[in-house]
Amino acid sequence: MTLLLPRYEIPVTAWHPARRASPLPDNRKTVLVVEDSREVRTLTIRILENSGYHVVSAKNVQDAKRILDDHPAIDLVLSDVILPGGQSGIDLACSLGKTRPQMPVVLMSGYPNALEKLGKASKDGLQLLSKPFHKAELIDILENELRRKSHRTDAAAAVGSIG
Repeated sequence: MTLLLPRYEIPVTAWHPARRASPLPDNRKTVLVVEDSREVRTLTIRILENSGYHVVSAKNVQDAKRILDDHPAIDLVLSDVILPGGQSGIDLACSLGKTRPQMPVVLMSGYPNALEKLGKASKDGLQLLSKPFHKAELIDILENELRRKSHRTDAAAAVGSIG
């Protein structure tokens, strides 16, 4: 069987990648994404990188702690609540509360009862991002937490300069 189609010519134009109006600043923020699902981790990383963030990732709490030890310049941790390896994102947030109290942590979960699991952690100011989420929701919550970190750091510096 032969299928004959009419000839149709389409003008071809050269494709040029879009150019950024200005290069990303050297002081862009670094986010550690802790997520065991490869698909969710990859998509989250892509969203953050396309929004100007530098991203480092881990699959579990143990890897996240090693990365945090090796990369002290991380500005924010974005972690799934339920993770493999016996420790959760809540455990990671509590650990960071002791070792790096200025470190903003945003938790994310696809489980409706994740807020109940947060318990005391939600009272301590941790933010929970429900999955699935939109790009704007993710960026908004991260920017808000980074602003809060900046205000906490500025306030601590002001108190330190007084004493």
